Amino acid sequence: MVVDHQTAQQQVLDWATQHEPLNRARLQAIAAAVMRQTGGPTNTLLCTFDSSLGEFRTVSAMAGSRMFMDARKVPAAVDTLLKEMNTLLPAAKTVRQVYDLSFKVHFQLLSIHPFGDGNGRTSRLLMNYVQQYHGLPLSLVYAHDRTAYIAALEESRRQEDTKPIADFMYGQLTQFLLQETARLSTPQSPKTSNPLKSKGGLTLLF
Repeated sequence: MVVDHQTAQQQVLDWATQHEPLNRARLQAIAAAVMRQTGGPTNTLLCTFDSSLGEFRTVSAMAGSRMFMDARKVPAAVDTLLKEMNTLLPAAKTVRQVYDLSFKVHFQLLSIHPFGDGNGRTSRLLMNYVQQYHGLPLSLVYAHDRTAYIAALEESRRQEDTKPIADFMYGQLTQFLLQETARLSTPQSPKTSNPLKSKGGLTLLF
């Protein structure tokens, strides 16, 4: 999973650095990279789709009691989201505008829930694409804050407003930047210099 995520992230950051616009095919390539070794086909009575190939789901999706978008609407919804993002990206001029946009597209893609698996990781990579496009620090979600993250997502869905999840993500970003500032001001050995690794070598992200 970690290797798959790193491969997908590198591709996303390369596209963002080169200001390459994202389309449906590229988003599916990101999702496929994320699920390369852990995904696989889902067989239903009517059809089969494969998360390791980045194929969109063709069945209903639920998280708890939350029902996501009808699968038949997913392709058009993804196209609309990416078109809007590609239009707004160059127009974002301030740091706040860039982060607001990144958190918004992350939430919107998660709400579409286009894939059978890997939606969270793919959505956060889309968020990082927006940030890297403008050369800003990449935001993250700490594994120990996963419950609060899910609660913020659900609250945004309940309110039909991105503010709860945006507020949460700004909190995560602030936490990361403060930790990085402290880390860089303290001499460390090369073995402990990676801010995204714990002492046991496990990523702090999920």
